[in-house]
Amino acid sequence: MYSQYKNLTSQKSSQSQFRKFVENADINELIKMVLSKLSSTEVMKMLDDIFQACSELGYGYHDKWQKLVKAIFDALKKTKVTSKHAENIVSRIVVDFPMFERAHLVKLVDYFLDRIRNNDDDFMSWKDVLPLLLERLEEENNINHRGSDVTGKDYKIIIIRSICDIDWEPSILTSLAKMFVELMAEVKDKVIWDTIMKALTNKLMTVDLNELPPLAHQMLKLGCEHNSTLLFSTLSKYFAENYVNVSDDDANSQETSESIISSKVSLKELQEVESTVIYYIYQSALDNTKGSTEYLKCLKSVVNAPEYILDTFVMSVLLLLSGLHEDEAFQILKLAVLRRIQEEENQNNSAWLRRVSSDNQNVLQTINRVIDHSNKDRQLVLKGMVDFAFVLLGIDRKAGTEHHLPWEYGCKIVQKIARKRSDAGGTILEILVDKIVRAGSNVIQYTDCLSYMCRRLTMTVLEHQVWITTLLEQLLVIPGSAASQVLRAILPLMRVSGSIRDNLIMSLRKALYRKGTETRKMAVLGFLQLLKNLKLTTLTALSQSDSLSSSNVASSSSLFTQATMERPSQRSASNPWHNTSLCREILAILGKCFSHEIEVRSHLYKELYFGILKNEELTEYVVEMLLEHLFQYYEKDENVALPIVFEKCSTTQGIEVVLQEPLADLIFALQKIYLRVASKESARIDKLAVVLESLCKRMCQTDLEHMGLEEDTDLLDNTPKAQQKLLNVKLAISVYESLIAYKIASWSQVSVNISQSVISLFKGYSNLVEYLKRTNKTKKGPGKGKKDKDKDKDGNDTTIKKPGRPAAIKMPPTVMDFDTVAKSMILLYNTKNTYATEDQTSLLRGRIEFHLYILSTCLQLLQHVKTLKDHDLQTCLELNKQNFNSIGRTLYKYIISDLKTVSSFNGQTAGLGLECFKECCDVMCTLNSSELPAFLEVTCEVKSDRGLSLQLQGLISPLKDVFIASLNEDETEEVIAEKIPIHLIETISKLVQKIMFNEIKAEKMFDWLTKLAEEQEIVDITVASIIFQLILMIEERSLEYGEVLQDICIEFCAILGKIDKSEVTSTRKFQMINETNIYIIYIAINKILSLKLQNVNWLLGRLNAEHSALISLEADNESNRKRIKEREQSLCRQFSFILGVFEVLASARIMPGPASDAIFKNLLKVYNFACALAKYFKKKSTATNPAFQSVKFIPVIQGAGNALKQAIMDLILHVESSQSGGKSNDANVQRNKILKEVMVIPKVVQAIDTFDKEIVLLAKKTGVDLLKYTKYDSIRDFRIKSTQLKENIEKMNVSLMITQANANQNEEEEDQTDDAAEESESRSESDESPRPSKRRRSS
Repeated sequence: MYSQYKNLTSQKSSQSQFRKFVENADINELIKMVLSKLSSTEVMKMLDDIFQACSELGYGYHDKWQKLVKAIFDALKKTKVTSKHAENIVSRIVVDFPMFERAHLVKLVDYFLDRIRNNDDDFMSWKDVLPLLLERLEEENNINHRGSDVTGKDYKIIIIRSICDIDWEPSILTSLAKMFVELMAEVKDKVIWDTIMKALTNKLMTVDLNELPPLAHQMLKLGCEHNSTLLFSTLSKYFAENYVNVSDDDANSQETSESIISSKVSLKELQEVESTVIYYIYQSALDNTKGSTEYLKCLKSVVNAPEYILDTFVMSVLLLLSGLHEDEAFQILKLAVLRRIQEEENQNNSAWLRRVSSDNQNVLQTINRVIDHSNKDRQLVLKGMVDFAFVLLGIDRKAGTEHHLPWEYGCKIVQKIARKRSDAGGTILEILVDKIVRAGSNVIQYTDCLSYMCRRLTMTVLEHQVWITTLLEQLLVIPGSAASQVLRAILPLMRVSGSIRDNLIMSLRKALYRKGTETRKMAVLGFLQLLKNLKLTTLTALSQSDSLSSSNVASSSSLFTQATMERPSQRSASNPWHNTSLCREILAILGKCFSHEIEVRSHLYKELYFGILKNEELTEYVVEMLLEHLFQYYEKDENVALPIVFEKCSTTQGIEVVLQEPLADLIFALQKIYLRVASKESARIDKLAVVLESLCKRMCQTDLEHMGLEEDTDLLDNTPKAQQKLLNVKLAISVYESLIAYKIASWSQVSVNISQSVISLFKGYSNLVEYLKRTNKTKKGPGKGKKDKDKDKDGNDTTIKKPGRPAAIKMPPTVMDFDTVAKSMILLYNTKNTYATEDQTSLLRGRIEFHLYILSTCLQLLQHVKTLKDHDLQTCLELNKQNFNSIGRTLYKYIISDLKTVSSFNGQTAGLGLECFKECCDVMCTLNSSELPAFLEVTCEVKSDRGLSLQLQGLISPLKDVFIASLNEDETEEVIAEKIPIHLIETISKLVQKIMFNEIKAEKMFDWLTKLAEEQEIVDITVASIIFQLILMIEERSLEYGEVLQDICIEFCAILGKIDKSEVTSTRKFQMINETNIYIIYIAINKILSLKLQNVNWLLGRLNAEHSALISLEADNESNRKRIKEREQSLCRQFSFILGVFEVLASARIMPGPASDAIFKNLLKVYNFACALAKYFKKKSTATNPAFQSVKFIPVIQGAGNALKQAIMDLILHVESSQSGGKSNDANVQRNKILKEVMVIPKVVQAIDTFDKEIVLLAKKTGVDLLKYTKYDSIRDFRIKSTQLKENIEKMNVSLMITQANANQNEEEEDQTDDAAEESESRSESDESPRPSKRRRSS
């Protein structure tokens, strides 16, 4: 037959001859001929001729065409041909589909379905043929499919469903997806779209890694707003499983032979595949925004289960989509991070939450993985990560928090990306500069990032130093405190960049003469930091130059003129001569600060010591500069008793006298600088030593007369003379402190008579302090009787008050520092110290007043630390790290451990020492917790390697014994000593709160507190409140369901009685609870219950999110369902426990006030949560599957719908009756009470009604009779009291009867009067006009 065909083609026969050839040919021979040439190019011409002839012969020959087509496709799977050749053959075959009848096309469809089912076609030709076949058949109006007539469109849907029902091999998924893309081009049925996506995603987990990118690309084309979420979720699971099973190869290493043999993929390969898929997702999102929008919406619904969002792949996708949906993507990530942070905090504070929330996901680890995976080829993801870092940095910090984790995460992200990608440095710097300029004063999170980059990534910053220059230009408009933080951040650049340093100095010089003390203080700090950071090898040139006195400072030429700035800077940062000249210039500039405001000068004196700390060569010139300024106020004549002319330190402005010179700060700075270089041989240093000794000697001899003070001097007067004397006294007190600090700091074993000198200075200090105290007492206003006499008969005050007169004199803040206080404590309490012998300090230790002074100063300094913020706080904690340890060790070892002896010595000393220790522990626990282990190791000698919790227990244990002993002490009249038990229990409370109860159990602590509450009867109200708060806190953190909480509530009923007047059968358990402290403890119980309600609400939010994940993210599996069910059971059990506690608590006979307000607010939360829980089960339940039946929800309905409801009704009636029985005459008090009732009680009633409604709807939906567990009561905003109504009606009836009788009597009298008038009138009138008689009204 082939020879006949060749003859026809060689003779160029007509089409009719080809048609006759095909008509007469046997189909088997024809098939044999075609298949013999199937692998050659000749087959294309042969198929053209044959198919053309078949189409012209009509329907009768379509069977031959069908058989031939099937034979060709059967042969292609066996014949070795190229894919290109096979595609050409297929393309030629499908051209003639429109010309053939539907029956043959239907048979071809069935044929290709079998091919898919059998997976026996290497070329997978069906992916190109089936779409064309179904497109042709879709036009038909009637197709017979398995005995039923359907339309072409319905037939197409049937075939697609049939394909989806096939158990596909993973190798053909990509071709299937591509085929579905073509098949679904015109289909709008969302159900079939979802069917296809589910079928593909069910098989996606089995796909090989290298086949995933093309499959994902095709599936993304199939995605729409309804099913894209399913694809993203499946891809997330796919990569999560592969990352878990990935080999341990480094991301930059090649695949090893071992990984290939073990069929494990390398990390590098997995990251590359993930990057490709993420790229396809981004391209798809550009074309189909609806799908990405729906995915974001779904993720937002599961944000309360953050593990679904804080996944490596999901985070990468969200960061990628942030370029298209910035607000939505970042909001989801931010909420997930905050949720996770709060979840960790809640788990630490609740044993119950720790058990039901076992997820230990680390946010920072996930973020680091995303950055590592995106480092090479995911620039958009990294860009999104940088933007997200600044979103985290922009989250407001809670007040009182030491570590703000969002800021920490944001800083870590910025640091890691800047470290890994130098090309991102410019972008990060640009954003940082913009944020710093716009953020106002709250910039510490941004300056920390900037500081890291300047310190660790200096070259990256220098490559983009244009942004540093921009920041320096904006330095004058940034608030002073923020500008100071910027200076500290960029100072490391001064050593390596002359241009940045020069620009900074120019900006600082401008700032020094700018309006605003904060800006000028910033400039002073900047210059001092420059001095601190400039390394000087020698100052020979400077020593040979003129001294930096004020006379030649003004005439000295500036090294940083405009002309100098314009020259190209080629100076080396390490040039000693240049650094020397620069220091000379800076000191000259700082010398001009003596003419600035007092705040600027005070700042200069306080920071100058730290500015020259690393360059002691500068001290001589600084000393000369400061001494020259001091001599303006110093009296050089030794015969004059008062060494300082205090009047020169202030000035008169109008009628007010204002301090101009902080002389005490100046002297304190001088003595610190002197002690730093006292051993250095220098005339200037010796001169300073003489001045300081002269000050000490002459101030010791100064008394009140030298200050011009008399006993009758009125320092509270508003006259300038009185104000001047008051300022002099305050300044002298501070000078005394500076000199005392000098003597203590210079104390050594070789010192002579230094103890006597300190005592003499302290005596002068005490005289002035006592004088001010006497002034306060003698100049107080008249007593109550005197005030009453000064009122007129109308009660108006007729006394004449001087405007602006201060009520009392405040002591100046101390100028002491922690160095002085720490050494003073060692000298006072440690007889075996290295600073002095016992004989040298014995005289000082005997002065109780000095003990109290040092402890009071320490307390003042510690309380001041708690007021510091941001960088000032960090600097203080860093500088005084050793001082805190020394103070804590001294106080604990010599006061706390031997408190009884110290108390017998002086009760005030014991009280102040204990309060100092409490404040020190508070600072370490709340502000400096990173150094807490070292503090505890020094204080209580428990090694830090044992763990923080054991260290804390090692300190708490002896404090418990001291506390018990203090409770048994006899009462004292000293107020400070009376507070010893309060300070002890507050200290214990601070330490207990730092214990990690998830690591250790604190049964001994709990038992001790419980025993104390049970046996101790008479204690201070504050102490009792703290003890019960500790008991409840430990129980909450250690036990899931505590019994003490219920016992305390029963105790309330035993003391106060029950509202229903039923007897309380239980005996009293806690003797500490009494009538004086019961309401304080009652409110504390409500706070604990509020936290419990917050925890159950938190878990319900997670359950709602997990339920949404089961539906939207296809997270429906047996383990998830089991975990959710267990959490639901635990939630219902915990809430039932809470309801039982509230039932007892609400039955106590409390009086209206804070206690009733607290419980009503909690009851509102109870029923709001009960409504939310009912809605949750209503959402999950169906008519055939009530989701609540197996999770103990029925007891919740019984508790909230019956017992507690009755207790609330009784409580409302009791509160109202109590208020009506004791009305206050104060209208404002009554008004506030009414407003509180209007706000709280009706809301509680409404919440109860809403709960009843939700139970009815739940019962209706599930068909379960839940109404039998509830009780309906008439609790409403208004109420009709039946007994009161009867009494009022009876009173009203009596009054009505009396009123009616009086009315009848009056009517009779009126009728009689009318009759008499009518008779007289009738007599006077004529008979011709008779008047009708008036009708009497019936009685």
